[in-house]
Amino acid sequence: MVWPFCVAGCLAEPAQEAHIRRMVEVLQPPSVFGTVRKALEIMENVWRNRDTGDAASRDLATCFRSQGGLVLLV
Repeated sequence: MVWPFCVAGCLAEPAQEAHIRRMVEVLQPPSVFGTVRKALEIMENVWRNRDTGDAASRDLATCFRSQGGLVLLV
């Protein structure tokens, strides 16, 4: 459930970022949808790096690896 949300968020336009953040807030508490917070971290990393011009930083696998370990979004 969180994997497609994360992928869609990574591909979102800047104007959609606030809407995605609001969706994450609705999916609280973390004990219910804990991995959604990790997904938001990944998405925010992609959003920060999308304007750098470095296409490698937008690769999803690279974004997941940058989290410092394995990421399981279920």
